[in-house]
Amino acid sequence: MQDLNIKIGTFDDYFPICEMAKHFGKAHYEKWFPIEDYKIADNVTETLSAPPDKRIILLATNEGNPVGMLVARCDDHPYSTVKVASEVMWWMEPEFRKSRLALQLPSAFEYWAKNIAKADLMMLSTVDRESSEKVEKFYKRKGYSLVENGFIKKVI
Repeated sequence: MQDLNIKIGTFDDYFPICEMAKHFGKAHYEKWFPIEDYKIADNVTETLSAPPDKRIILLATNEGNPVGMLVARCDDHPYSTVKVASEVMWWMEPEFRKSRLALQLPSAFEYWAKNIAKADLMMLSTVDRESSEKVEKFYKRKGYSLVENGFIKKVI
């Protein structure tokens, strides 16, 4: 029987968080730019050191071992005084992507945003075009609205 849980990441979880962040970077961004270990370490340290209403790492665990995470930050929106909690990274190890735990991370994020950060929500997506319709349906079912899409162009 699996013991699946979500907890708030701490410095005790530093190395597995960095490893999953590296997996995320390689899966989604490595073809555009190099994934740098020291940048991952800096960002994880900054996130874990921040006040609990500004940054959070929610860890999905199986029998105490991290198997996924959702990293988020909360800031004023650049065009408003409204606070927005933005998902920065949502990663599940491949064997846990269809688990109930994967779907509980966004719910835990929403709880944090509403009750701790006291902010509205923004989720990001790094899916390919074929998956985007399925992802859009998922978010709309949870009450989100599509606002914008992102594109990358390598110029240097």
